[in-house]
Amino acid sequence: GYLDWFALGMFLAVVVSWCRTGTRMPGPLRWLGERPLISWSFAAIIYWGIQQVRFPTIVGTLPTPLAAMTLTTFIPLAAAFVVAPIALAPDGGGLIRRILGSRPAVAIGTISYGIYLWHLIAIRQTVTWIADGVLPRSAAIQAGLVIALTAIAATVSYFLVEAPMMRWSAHFTRNRGLPSHGVGFRGRDRGSKEARDEVRTGAAEVDPVEPNA
Repeated sequence: GYLDWFALGMFLAVVVSWCRTGTRMPGPLRWLGERPLISWSFAAIIYWGIQQVRFPTIVGTLPTPLAAMTLTTFIPLAAAFVVAPIALAPDGGGLIRRILGSRPAVAIGTISYGIYLWHLIAIRQTVTWIADGVLPRSAAIQAGLVIALTAIAATVSYFLVEAPMMRWSAHFTRNRGLPSHGVGFRGRDRGSKEARDEVRTGAAEVDPVEPNA
């Protein structure tokens, strides 16, 4: 399964959110976030090492359970080293953040969940078309078609499903009086500060308890 992928991603998300409350980031993670080349080198070494190992297979090309577990452990780890400098980079910092803040990158990020959901379906469909002779056996054509189909499906599902659900969720939380912070780190920071101020104000307004006579 992909539980370990989600676990590593959620770990980075929790660390970033935790630090947004004013908590200092742990030293090793801060060191890694400030040195993207080192983190990416770790990712490249792990990925290269996986490619060099001849894993035993069963039923043709299927890896054995031990080999499959090794692959599903180290490939997500390599991916985490790729993402870590982006997630853990200091605020406002660097070329990476500027690139990711560009309009094309933001657009891709907006439909990224749809890309995750649809890309395997697009790959399998193009494989079927190639096997049936509908498409020529060309990696370039298949890749281009997969990208196009995935982008179209992700965009449509975002506007028809994701965006309406997010608007409904925001409306629901407002009606129930629950805190609803805007999208983005700034909104969450502002919300966290307001929440802390409300706690302090509420504590200051509580009448002192008089001791019993």
